[in-house]
Amino acid sequence: ASQPGEVPPSPSAAVQATTDKILADLRQERAVVASDASEAYRLIDTAVDQYIDFPLVARLALSKYWRQATAAQQQAFVQEFRTALVRFYSRALMTYIAEKGVPEGNIFEILPDRSSTEDKYATVRTLVRQPNGNQMSVDYSLRFDNGRWLIFDVKVEGVSVVKSYQTTLAQEVATKGLQGMIDDLAARNREALASGADVVETGGPLQNSTKGN
Repeated sequence: ASQPGEVPPSPSAAVQATTDKILADLRQERAVVASDASEAYRLIDTAVDQYIDFPLVARLALSKYWRQATAAQQQAFVQEFRTALVRFYSRALMTYIAEKGVPEGNIFEILPDRSSTEDKYATVRTLVRQPNGNQMSVDYSLRFDNGRWLIFDVKVEGVSVVKSYQTTLAQEVATKGLQGMIDDLAARNREALASGADVVETGGPLQNSTKGN
């Protein structure tokens, strides 16, 4: 696996580095993360910062509305969307630890990488071992940018995270307007981060983060 600060040399190495970083930090700080939402947020935020292309994820998730947004709206949405994603997955991590404990050993299996050195886009297929012994497929979409492989989408059992958000965001924009959706998302983020609390709902971070007050 890549060392901290080292550029991952391949798509598979980028995915391995991301998962290694999260698991290593989680095992080291398990007691704090299990009880402190802000620490769980910090752990996820730090671990994924150099491996995920948040601007591209946000642009793809907003779909056609990205072109309708002003530069200021685009910048604000990228920031708030990033915060909402990290909030959701950090809280989901806390819930997982509370219910099943910290996973031990290697729970990720990276399947053979079919990309070539000339490719600018790649898919890394993985299997994740669950506590009940079953395996779950998790596929990562990456692109090569500025000498780095960055993740821009994840498919869990064939379901794209980005496409799921496209549907939710389209509904939110239709109801509240583009600026209204961004403002509501920002307000929810501020409220959750200020209180140190959060809620995980089955619909994902935007179901909770963008619903009306």
